[in-house]
Amino acid sequence: MVNATENVDAQYARIEEKHDTLLDWHRCLGHFSFDKVKQLADHHPQMIINGSRTNPTWVSCIAAKQTRSPNFSPATRTTTAPLQVIHTDLAGPIKTTSLGGARYYVLFIDDYSRYTVIYFLYQKSETFAKFRQYKALVANYHTRKIKALRSDNGGEYTSNQFTKFMRETGISHEKPAPYSLEQNGVSKRANRTLVGRAKAMILDGKMSDNLWAEAMHTAVYLMN
Repeated sequence: MVNATENVDAQYARIEEKHDTLLDWHRCLGHFSFDKVKQLADHHPQMIINGSRTNPTWVSCIAAKQTRSPNFSPATRTTTAPLQVIHTDLAGPIKTTSLGGARYYVLFIDDYSRYTVIYFLYQKSETFAKFRQYKALVANYHTRKIKALRSDNGGEYTSNQFTKFMRETGISHEKPAPYSLEQNGVSKRANRTLVGRAKAMILDGKMSDNLWAEAMHTAVYLMN
């Protein structure tokens, strides 16, 4: 008959088992690509991949990527310091309302560091308020100001209120020429990547679609 001590020892043994396979790391990192996971492991000795390093086939990622937009050409950084250029993109309305009631989200991405901030919105008219909130946030972390904002020509970025604020604060507003979305490729590419990872997390975890905001927030955190 097995005594209580042996039961406890067996439980600890199971807890301490190492299951850090390539697939485990891929899932823990928000469905980061397998090749990028291996690159991270090669540069961080404490990140050990047990078992095969051959890329497995993962249904959740395949399903999530099938709905993603075509690729843009690779992005190049043209800045030499933070806040010289901020990329932004608004997405929505999302078919499913989030747990918090949001149907939109907006991204702000620093060109130099690629550090990304996401805000969730009930209406796209909140974009201006979120930009002001973002501007105040980054001002607390840097001794410099935002020099330029790069967006598409959406009405949320071209309103009189937004235009007046940009003029008064001395921020240049860079907008692409018509039918030239690749000029705003950094934010479009980031949005596509984040959506793919968020969808993969939801599919893999068999979670409800109304958790999309939590999944997007997690994807942004992991990317940063």
